[in-house]
Amino acid sequence: NNLFIHDGNTNLDPFFRSLRNCTHLQELEFAGNGLGGKLQSFISELSRSFRQIHLEDNAILGSIPPNIPGLINLTYLNLSNNLINGFIPPDLSLMQRLEQVYLSNNLLSGGIPRSIGELPHLGLLYLSGNRLASAIPDTFSNLTQLRRLMLHHNRLAGAIPPSLGECDNLEILDLSYNGLQGEIPSHVAAMSNLKLYLNLSNNHLEGSLPLGLSKMDMILAL
Repeated sequence: NNLFIHDGNTNLDPFFRSLRNCTHLQELEFAGNGLGGKLQSFISELSRSFRQIHLEDNAILGSIPPNIPGLINLTYLNLSNNLINGFIPPDLSLMQRLEQVYLSNNLLSGGIPRSIGELPHLGLLYLSGNRLASAIPDTFSNLTQLRRLMLHHNRLAGAIPPSLGECDNLEILDLSYNGLQGEIPSHVAAMSNLKLYLNLSNNHLEGSLPLGLSKMDMILAL
């Protein structure tokens, strides 16, 4: 639908405050409704029963509330395709049940928190299309359930962490359109479990192609 909220579609406060009475609410889906305004800090006061939040494809402004980890039972968070700026809260690691995180196509800046590597059930991480800088954390190797890692179209720099090669369940790895430097690590090139695609294009990589790339016999696109 095409919904409108308070104050000329610029104020989410009354809507979210009203949800505090919904103590058994588990899923919130308002994707693609043109909602505007900011996500205020009281979002952490919503029911601990929340499992999924779908707010993608709107016009939400401001930063991700630092206390959003108060939703400790959340498994699915989608804020992609909005106008969200600021940093990714390091305390997302407190949301130990997170399985899917979508923050793509916003205005997020700063680095990717190392603490994301502390999410034991994380399977899909989409951070593409932002202004994220600094290096890729080497803690992603702790994400034993990670299947898709989308970091393309950012401003990431430094080398590709060899530890990414320890993500045994990866199906898609897209690091394209960044400022990554150095050689392609042999451990990354040897990920024979990659099923769909590996994209390292449009960076500043150098050196020879690792022999391990020839052993990616399950991959569809390289």
